[in-house]
Amino acid sequence: MEIFVGWVVFAIIVGFLGSKRGRSGLGWGFLAAIISPLLAGIILFIIPDLVVEAEKKKAEQKAYWDGVEREEQEEAKKLKESQISGPDFFLSIEKLHQLSEKRILTELEYSGKKMKLIDELRHQILTDTPENFLGTLLPLMDNDILSKEDMSKIKAIVFK
Repeated sequence: MEIFVGWVVFAIIVGFLGSKRGRSGLGWGFLAAIISPLLAGIILFIIPDLVVEAEKKKAEQKAYWDGVEREEQEEAKKLKESQISGPDFFLSIEKLHQLSEKRILTELEYSGKKMKLIDELRHQILTDTPENFLGTLLPLMDNDILSKEDMSKIKAIVFK
């Protein structure tokens, strides 16, 4: 009788341990009662802990989605950095001109940097329509900051 009571108590313990490891407590209790609490306990500790496996999977999924979110933020940042509006381009050219007028930039440096800004337009996305972009630059042409050749190059780029 004592062996039977011990058998049942240990089977209940195996069922309790099974439920703590993400398994069916009732199923492992019955299995332990049928085959042996010791054998069922050994098998229970050999097979993977479902609770730990679920936590690992959840952590992996979180890491994956965090990575995806980070990549999307980086893409959005790159996209934003690659965009340019007419007023932004206007200010960049105007600042270069002011530096040239104050003799901070030589005429050669000024021309080179202005050409570089114009060439960079090829790799940027306009936030304005081409017409609005060019319209924003008209005062620069009126003040002889941008030449007709410069405007032709810009026009060719924005209307590509």
